[in-house]
Amino acid sequence: MSDSLVWCNGRFLAQAEAALPWTDAGFVYGAVLVDNARTFQRQLFRWPQHLERFRRHCRLCGLALPYSDDQLTAVAKELIAHNGRLLDEKAEMQVVTFATPGPIGWLVGKESDGSPTTGMMVYPLSRQRYRRFFSEGVALEITGQQHSHPSDILPPAIKHRSRLMWFLAERRKRLPHAVPVLVNQEGIGDTPLGAIVAVRGGTILLPPADAVLESISVQFLRELCQGYGIPVQESPWNLRELTAEPSGGRERLPAEPIQELLLVGTAFCIAGVRQLVSSSGERIFPWPGEMYSLLLAAWERQVGSPIAQYFLDSPG
Repeated sequence: MSDSLVWCNGRFLAQAEAALPWTDAGFVYGAVLVDNARTFQRQLFRWPQHLERFRRHCRLCGLALPYSDDQLTAVAKELIAHNGRLLDEKAEMQVVTFATPGPIGWLVGKESDGSPTTGMMVYPLSRQRYRRFFSEGVALEITGQQHSHPSDILPPAIKHRSRLMWFLAERRKRLPHAVPVLVNQEGIGDTPLGAIVAVRGGTILLPPADAVLESISVQFLRELCQGYGIPVQESPWNLRELTAEPSGGRERLPAEPIQELLLVGTAFCIAGVRQLVSSSGERIFPWPGEMYSLLLAAWERQVGSPIAQYFLDSPG
């Protein structure tokens, strides 16, 4: 990828030349709104939905994007075409779009701030990073708590670039290959890679939409389930309770327990959870689960691509 391009503020640049000035609010405050999309057969997947969410989250945070959807789409296609020529023809790509408030004036003695910064980068979708998801199932580890509420000044549904809490969560893991999970004060969990979804009695249980990151992949999952007649409901189920030790010799799980956990995210689409670990215990789930297998096959049919096999193939 030595000749790969990125795009920033209307210009295509060599990747090695791209940089934010030290005065940019994205660096000074960590004020960065972001979107992460992917391709199938080098075609953008759910791109209009990604752009709509990105633009709406920017607006909610007071950022006015200076580029139209058509302009951003043209940039994405150009980067995919150019950078894709440097890759194996079967390699898929991820597309990251970001925006910051731009340079801060007072840092350099100016009375006014600079214009917003908008950028985009495209890079290969790693097979190696997600291979274990499809060869042995996902391991989740609850590593801490992050208080969050829809009324927060920065609601949990907003997709932004600050990853410090996930950096800390990653460092607290005991299982090397686990995906870290942070829970809020009600035990609702989220991860840096995707949304956690439960299966109970043939029904898909989603976390409350305003309690976790807004997910394009969860929207797509809803549509798949609707097509197959699978019930879907939002429910504030407590992830910690799934690993809680029995009290007084009696099970603390619900009368109808959760049979499967799924992880749903842009890069890997859908994966089945095999193991959930917390400080209070461990829960092992059957893998691959029945609902996971059904939904993975449905997802693959919808996108016309063998999702699991892509990650199981040998190139890294």
